[in-house]
Amino acid sequence: MFYQKHILIYFLLVCAFLLHASVSSGHEFDKDTVDLFGVGDTDTFTITDPTGCEALTRAVVADPSIALVAPESTGAVVTQTYTVLATGLGTTTITVNWIGIDFGTEGGECTEEGSHVINVIVHELIEDTTPTPTPSPTPISEATPTTPLTISNIDIHPIQVVQDPPGDTEEETTVLVAEKATMVRVFVTMDASDGTIIRNVRGVCRFADQEDEILANLHQVDGETLVIPIDQEERFNLTSTQRNLSTWTAKKGWESFNFFKADRGVHPEAGRQEILFELHRGTDVLIEEIEIERFSFTRFQDTDGNSSFDILYIFLETTGDFFTSGIPFTKNVPSGYEEDMSEYFEHVISVYPIPRRNARYAVEPVYPYRITSWSTSALWLLVASLNTSDREFYNRFVIIVPGREEGREEGLLEEEEGAAGFSPLTMPETVYVQSNASPFVLAHEFGHTYQLGTPSLDTGLGHNSEPANDGWDVREITGIGPKPEGVGYRALMFPEGNNNSDGWITFQEYNELLDQFVEGGSTGSSQSMRDSSERLFPKKKKSRDLLVVSGVIPFSGEHSLFPFFQSTGISNTDNSSGDDYSITILSKPGKELSRVDFNADFIELGSGGDIGSPFAFKMPFSKKAKKIEFRKNGRILESRKISKRRPSVSITNISQVDSTTYKVDINAFDRDKDTLNFLVSYTPDGEGFFTVDFEWIEEGKSFQFDISHLPGSDEGKIRVLVTDGVRSATAFSSAFKVPNQPPMVSIINPIGNAEFEKGSTIVLSGSVMDPEDGNLPEDSLTWQSDKDGTLGIGEIIEVSADNLSTGTHTIKFTAIDNGGTESSKSISIEVVETAKPDSVVQDIEFSPSTPAVGDDITISAFITNFGKDATGTVTFFDGDPDTGGTQISSSEIALSANSTTKASAIWVPSTTGNKSIFVRVSDLDPDEEVTDNNTMSETIEIFSGTSLSVSTDQLEFGDEETLLNFYIENVGGGTLDWSITESGNDQDAISVSVTSGTTPGKKKDFITVKLNRPGKDNETHNVTLKVSSDGGDSEIKLSYQDKR
Repeated sequence: MFYQKHILIYFLLVCAFLLHASVSSGHEFDKDTVDLFGVGDTDTFTITDPTGCEALTRAVVADPSIALVAPESTGAVVTQTYTVLATGLGTTTITVNWIGIDFGTEGGECTEEGSHVINVIVHELIEDTTPTPTPSPTPISEATPTTPLTISNIDIHPIQVVQDPPGDTEEETTVLVAEKATMVRVFVTMDASDGTIIRNVRGVCRFADQEDEILANLHQVDGETLVIPIDQEERFNLTSTQRNLSTWTAKKGWESFNFFKADRGVHPEAGRQEILFELHRGTDVLIEEIEIERFSFTRFQDTDGNSSFDILYIFLETTGDFFTSGIPFTKNVPSGYEEDMSEYFEHVISVYPIPRRNARYAVEPVYPYRITSWSTSALWLLVASLNTSDREFYNRFVIIVPGREEGREEGLLEEEEGAAGFSPLTMPETVYVQSNASPFVLAHEFGHTYQLGTPSLDTGLGHNSEPANDGWDVREITGIGPKPEGVGYRALMFPEGNNNSDGWITFQEYNELLDQFVEGGSTGSSQSMRDSSERLFPKKKKSRDLLVVSGVIPFSGEHSLFPFFQSTGISNTDNSSGDDYSITILSKPGKELSRVDFNADFIELGSGGDIGSPFAFKMPFSKKAKKIEFRKNGRILESRKISKRRPSVSITNISQVDSTTYKVDINAFDRDKDTLNFLVSYTPDGEGFFTVDFEWIEEGKSFQFDISHLPGSDEGKIRVLVTDGVRSATAFSSAFKVPNQPPMVSIINPIGNAEFEKGSTIVLSGSVMDPEDGNLPEDSLTWQSDKDGTLGIGEIIEVSADNLSTGTHTIKFTAIDNGGTESSKSISIEVVETAKPDSVVQDIEFSPSTPAVGDDITISAFITNFGKDATGTVTFFDGDPDTGGTQISSSEIALSANSTTKASAIWVPSTTGNKSIFVRVSDLDPDEEVTDNNTMSETIEIFSGTSLSVSTDQLEFGDEETLLNFYIENVGGGTLDWSITESGNDQDAISVSVTSGTTPGKKKDFITVKLNRPGKDNETHNVTLKVSSDGGDSEIKLSYQDKR
């Protein structure tokens, strides 16, 4: 009905135009005549309905050889601004027709129809006597259509994440992925002297059946042709120095025409694609023929061989009984963390070669796992749930733990790990991240699982301290598109957390991902840059029978093996992290059928908590298997016999207790009388499975569960998996109904309380994922203003501030899923006639965070500028500048409107104690009215130096032990440099996992000592480990006995 109604309105609008309807109306125009001076000149006029009624509009030029108008037609608007471009000298008219959206509807409010005529006069341009300000002192020459102008070079560059510098050959463009959002940069070089300007040129780009155009001025500055869009000319004219110009050129991307950004991003199909470019000024064509370049787009294929990249979020909460910090979540789980999940996910897509529509995430809908000990059944349920056969389609599992919430200075991981993320080598497809962390944290941790960066000796994980290469955030998830090299953007695998203002990716990192995510890899050919043996997933492996083995290696004390269970899928035991521990599956004669070797990868969640290394592997499992051995440095710790018979389980009944609770009766038994363990999950469709938080009514016989947070379905089923420790069986319930869950919705851009002036463009971007449907179609996503009604549909849209009423708007982003369930999020923005900048220092960070006297400390200030682009000065002080604080540094800073910029300074403290560091932004151009939020301070403690502490002074191996652990801790500040040496007659029998390293203040490094017993002489042997450091020395006495 909606569609038919609007077709009727458009038909009536066309009829009204054909009949030259002239109806008295309430619509108002800001002018009746548009005067233009010379071909290529532009001006605007605006139509508005003061009553707030929406209408469809259409503008028609009587003589297009005199002028053109854009847009020619609109959807339902209250206010619309039209741009008129002079194409020839003379006069013409523009007839604007409109018809209310309720026209023809009885009782409707917006039923008006009407038309209005605008006179257009294009005058001859006699002389331009007013020079245009530019940063260059070179005299300005205004090029006209008759001025000889040579475009000496045009270079077309499609970009998805990273880009090469402009060049003449296609090979200088990195491999492109089909269906991934793509923009096009066109670099134009004029053969002209510095100071030459050619105004009002129109660049047109056609790509994959889409067209985009940009109206701009071309400026020749220092031998380079800059493309300044008309709406950014004011910013360009404010550039007062060459450095200032260089910064803004990089931030704005003025080196080129930039087509198909944000909501206009193209998603090209696989294969060869043409990109065409034309350049016009009025009716003149500035290049003799259309520029055409062709590019290949390669099909995405994720690392398990299919075309979908899937993430599962799980929430884990610790308790004060186990981890002494007992840090809790402070918001409802998971609904209170939808913004965290969507932000992490969208930033992965922004820098990985993954198309957005080929990626999904789901959320484990149970209340967070509460872990009370390393051997708890809750931890087994968590680890086991990640490895059942139905979880095979998930590429990565993300365990979210409490972060910096409600003013906490450190989250659960930061307290001991020193970072907001952790990628355990012993759980190859799983990462930990904190809530409320830097937006690139998940992309970084995933990078570890794909082996990006250069591995360190102490952790085995790769990092990269290089700056990021040139790139572009096509979908503007980070708030700004250009990511120019050399202005502070860092590698994805940079050791510290990256924010929107400093995070991106290098060519090398991106190419390594291409090697794993697209056919042909980073070379774009059938042969990858890497040898196939080096690729993580060279091709999809066949599914096979598996045994899921898991457990925990404690830092000290007894190991804990969890119940194993059978599954199917793909083994993940190829990439060994060492050989300290092993699990081997053996046949009856003792023949090895499969084996996984690994080292412990210890983690301490919270300050003073137990330290352990959870592990989980999916091992090939044969029907011939009779025994499983768990070994530590070759010594058998535990041997588990495999029963001859599987356990048996059936679901005898499922019944509804109340509106949200169901009861399940089961019959489970084991003829070998083994102890049984249960894992309960729910599936809405037989494909996706979600762990159920169930409660036993009678152990092993009946339980009940809550459906409140489960994905909706008319055919939901419960599955019970039972294991005797190795062999397992499953049973399914009959179908039952679960209500539909609302979509998960978040607004990514703009930032809340952003201010936009008339004439600017507003990018609205959101993220939606539905528990049942995954990605929703674009036409189910709507943006609305409480003042101006519907603004557009889709995850990302661009809105002109000219089409919005002045004042405060509540912008609402709404999603409706396939079941008709609706969800929305809202933010406030301000639209003003003329904006002024308002800089706010939002946060101050220090690296290192626990420094010592004499350390080089990097102070990073994050400054959000509301309203308008500005240039200013940022100054760092040791102490309050208003009461005599000492200046650390001062520099010029370019602040983009409604985004956050990072400024940094290096400070070397000379005394200990708590220091108050102040950051102040001043001297903004244009001026700002509010200055009381321009200064912020943060306190940091300066230590006298590093201080070494070791966890023990003695390691007793006895007559059986072969592996023991200790840790090195820097209980002072700064960075502790340490090394370990061995002494004693039997030192050759001892090997240390890491013999040197660096440890930040208040952090630990875990060390494993391995004993290779040389003989059996029935004597006690002693070895001394000396830990030397710049924060003191310490000795650890080792002893062992050899029995004959």
